[in-house]
Amino acid sequence: SNAFSGNGSGLYALNATNLSSGTVPSDRFSGIYSQQLTLSNANNTFTGNNLIIKDSLLRANPMTNRVGVGTNSPNSTLQISGSIALKHATVSGLASYSAGEEAVILVNTTGQEVVTINLPDASPIPGRVYYIKWTVGAASVTVDPYLSQTIDGSTAISLGLVNDRIKILSDGSNWVVLESLITAL
Repeated sequence: SNAFSGNGSGLYALNATNLSSGTVPSDRFSGIYSQQLTLSNANNTFTGNNLIIKDSLLRANPMTNRVGVGTNSPNSTLQISGSIALKHATVSGLASYSAGEEAVILVNTTGQEVVTINLPDASPIPGRVYYIKWTVGAASVTVDPYLSQTIDGSTAISLGLVNDRIKILSDGSNWVVLESLITAL
């Protein structure tokens, strides 16, 4: 049949190959579509390979491999037009801390602990960045890479004094220093 009347509530398992316009309830719409498709409602639009949610709040375009937050025209792989929040951890009272999903690690102890920040294996996380800062307390802070991996060729990096900091990046096999302020003792 080429047409039907009513609201279509009794229809199921439709072949939507030639669907060019109309309204389909969201709970009846799933699957993989290989041709350009446009779906929209008052707040969302999906057209072909572009995903726009609530106008310009989020745009994902796999054709250009770009994602934009707060912009309709991302000019980079990820463009955020607004503020961002990074997951962070505060290390206090621990002698050893294993870095995980957080981007910022603050060492903030009240005593004179010897603190070691243990980095994860750099191999499965190329591009991961950690920003580590010694903010207060502690007798010393050491950043220790996984097993035989290195940080700029060193087996470990020691922060010299309170307020020293280091930003490091996984290159897929080791850690590379992007930025640092380390006071020599």
